[in-house]
Amino acid sequence: MMKRIFLLVMLALSAGCWGEPHWGEPHNMLSQVNIHASHEVQVKVIDAIKQFGKRNGFKVDASNNLPREGRQVMQVLLTRPDGVMVVTDNFMNADVLDTGFYAEKPGEGWREVKEKWLAEMRTVVGNQGNVVDVILEKEPATK
Repeated sequence: MMKRIFLLVMLALSAGCWGEPHWGEPHNMLSQVNIHASHEVQVKVIDAIKQFGKRNGFKVDASNNLPREGRQVMQVLLTRPDGVMVVTDNFMNADVLDTGFYAEKPGEGWREVKEKWLAEMRTVVGNQGNVVDVILEKEPATK
């Protein structure tokens, strides 16, 4: 229960500080993807994200039953020792899974993670929703 509350608080704080969540070392939001889909498809996506995390060396923290304004909030936090982090939730909008890709340093392997993640999630969603790669206001620095 405490873990779920902690995750919800951290996700709310990251939304308030857009782009700079404070989980231990500072992380930078480098990219965002939104999946517009029904609740049933979102459940499939959450399960696929958990499996993706396990296969790719991430620590997986997930919850599918946090209440918010009469609905259930789903969220997954994937963290890797190299500082790459993927955060997915439908906290702000019940019909949209927001996913942020974070890294302690912009040059880290987050792009490879994002490309693999996108390919898998597009397969899961298929034609039952939209996968939108959001363009951030500030383009991350590249090497």
